[in-house]
Amino acid sequence: MDGDGGLRQDDEAARAVVERCAAIDPRLADARVVEPRVGPRPTRSEVRVETDSRGGATPVVRNYGHGGAGVTLSWGYAREAAGLVPGIVSGEV
Repeated sequence: MDGDGGLRQDDEAARAVVERCAAIDPRLADARVVEPRVGPRPTRSEVRVETDSRGGATPVVRNYGHGGAGVTLSWGYAREAAGLVPGIVSGEV
């Protein structure tokens, strides 16, 4: 679930994913889960894409907080984040 920072396997969540997929394509109802993968899904009220140079340290481009939409939004936000790099390289940040 979005906002869940835990790293334990959640069989109920995995079952729900398969059910939602099968609702779109019934052939997936009997799909075999080859290997469950678990990772934190941090969320924020809004996505953070910005340059951060705390205390004069080397600037870093931050790009996180996409939650469950991360894969869907990744291309656009990656492009936006990459667009911040020239400012770092030129010393504008």
